[in-house]
Amino acid sequence: IPELYYQDLPLDKKAKTTDFAAPFPVREVSLIYYRPYAKLRLVTALMEEIKRTIPPILETAAFRNSDLRIIQI
Repeated sequence: IPELYYQDLPLDKKAKTTDFAAPFPVREVSLIYYRPYAKLRLVTALMEEIKRTIPPILETAAFRNSDLRIIQI
């Protein structure tokens, strides 16, 4: 189940869940823009806002790449 949903589960349901072992599944947020038409200040502001709104518990910067698995749908 998603991490943010897990945080709101009652204790009895949390007890029925287990954590993932490495490699951990992750989601990736990508920002794609066409360089010649990009307004770099706007792109940078959007990128910083996205980074600011991601809860620290979801950040994967502390993990090694070999510990992560990107799942594509």
